[in-house]
Amino acid sequence: MAEDWRGGSKAAISAHLFGDFPAAMDNTVDVFLMVRATHHLNKHEETGGTLSAALADIMRVLKPGGTLGIVQHRAPATNSDDWAKGFKGYVKQDAVIKAVTDAGFEFVKVSEVNANPKDQPTENDFVWRLPPSNKDGSNDHIGESDRMTLKFRKPE
Repeated sequence: MAEDWRGGSKAAISAHLFGDFPAAMDNTVDVFLMVRATHHLNKHEETGGTLSAALADIMRVLKPGGTLGIVQHRAPATNSDDWAKGFKGYVKQDAVIKAVTDAGFEFVKVSEVNANPKDQPTENDFVWRLPPSNKDGSNDHIGESDRMTLKFRKPE
């Protein structure tokens, strides 16, 4: 299926699920991007270890010195930790940084390129109230979610 994505390119493409990366991928990947995905893994961390298992897979396949980039809907620091586990689409930036550094990655920097101060969710809100998910236009004045953009590095 992934081969269909390459169009006319001769570059090889493959797709794998976390927990199913072949050993041949170990220490071969330059950059791994997780875009708006961390909340899906974090919300089941307590019961299934999904985020820590995914981070272990990423650590295994990245080359030494390789980059992990994360873009994620950012929960306000003032909202409760329980609300910010990911079920509403948001995760706290400090929690993501802690989970990733606990997995052995070095934190490099944060960028505010995807920040949106108009997104101020309450504990009754979820990220899908915003565009592009919400198609009725009721929250177009807010725009897309406030997102953290984080860069990590696998140690040499």
